Amino acid sequence: MPVWEKPPKIYLVDGNSYFNRPGPRILDSLEILAYCTYPDLFSEFGERYKKDLIELGPGLQLK
Repeated sequence: MPVWEKPPKIYLVDGNSYFNRPGPRILDSLEILAYCTYPDLFSEFGERYKKDLIELGPGLQLK
């Protein structure tokens, strides 16, 4: 199946903790974005932040 035909992956992350405030957590935010964009390359970040990262399946159902 071509990449453009695959359903997109959607993740939920706590914006107040990672994305809405500047500070030292900017590195954490970049690591989360790296994992969401390229999970095969940055799988260690997925393990590190799995408690804060929720993946939604088809139909926006929690996995």
